[in-house]
Formats: sequence, C-alpha cells, structure tokens
Amino acid sequence: MNRFLAATIVGMSALLALPLAASAAPSVKCELKFQITGWSVFYKASDGTGTIKCSNGQSMNVKLKARGGGLSVGKSTIDDGHGEFSPVNSISDLVGSFLTFSA
Repeated sequence: MNRFLAATIVGMSALLALPLAASAAPSVKCELKFQITGWSVFYKASDGTGTIKCSNGQSMNVKLKARGGGLSVGKSTIDDGHGEFSPVNSISDLVGSFLTFSA
C-alpha cells in the first residue's frame, strides 16, 4: 500500500474524531468499506468509493478523494479497505471534507 495513501486515510480518520469530543454521549458505531486507486508522478491523486454502515441501521455511499505531493512515481490500489468510526451520534457526523498533512 502506498504510504501516502495509508497516512491520508489514517489522518482522515483522526480528523473525523475531533468534532466528536464535544458531543454528548455518542453511542453509534459506523464502519467504512472502500476501494481506492491512485497514481503519482510527483503529484499524488487517488479516487475511490465506499459504503458507511452504522449500528443504528443508517448507511450511505461515499466518494473518496486524496490529493498531495511528494517524491514518488507509480500506482496504488486498495481493494478491500476497512475503517471504523465510533462513537458517533449519527452518520451525519461523518459527512464532510477533511484535510490532513503527512511527512
């Protein structure tokens, strides 16, 4: 797996948790299953799709996009990606755009 892509996904997961600290007693657990492919020639671009399913029955399809720079050339693919988000109040807590930096 491309290190940039892995760091970006981990960074996005960490950023998703920030606004949750102020919420009152969240109890919903959500899981993301996704696939994403990308390329890089000094500029890294990855796009993918996924589905978020939550323990309260909510679900939604999502689009993933990661962009960045760095010294790399090649292609990357994650075919069976998995992420967990908990606790949250609702699936709507997970909607939005997120920015992260990695070294």
